[in-house]
Amino acid sequence: MLNVPSNCRCFCLTNYNAFAEVVDKDGKRNFIDLPQLKPIFAPSLKEAKHELAKVLKVDISLMSEWELVGEEDGFCPSICIGYKVGAMEAGYSFDVYTTVNTIHLLED
Repeated sequence: MLNVPSNCRCFCLTNYNAFAEVVDKDGKRNFIDLPQLKPIFAPSLKEAKHELAKVLKVDISLMSEWELVGEEDGFCPSICIGYKVGAMEAGYSFDVYTTVNTIHLLED
C-alpha cells in the first residue's frame, strides 16, 4: 500500500456514535442518541469536515476541530468532532480507514 500514490488514497470515516446534549430551561442536561451517519469518503480530514457539515446542514464555522479519541484496537484510529447551537451540543465519533484505488496495487 505504500506504493499507492497519495492522490489515489481516500479516508473513509465510519460513524459509530452520535449523540446530543440538550440543556433545558431548568439547567437539566438531557442526552439523546442520534441516528448514525453513512460513511464519509474524503481525500483529507479538512474535506471530511466540510462533507459532514453539509450532511448535518450546519455551518462549517460551528464545527469543532477533529480530536483523536484513541487507537484501542490497534487497527484504526478513532476521532470525534461536534458542534454547539444554543442549548444543544452534538458529537460524532468515527473510526478512520484508508482506502486506495486498487488498480495501483496490481501495477508493478
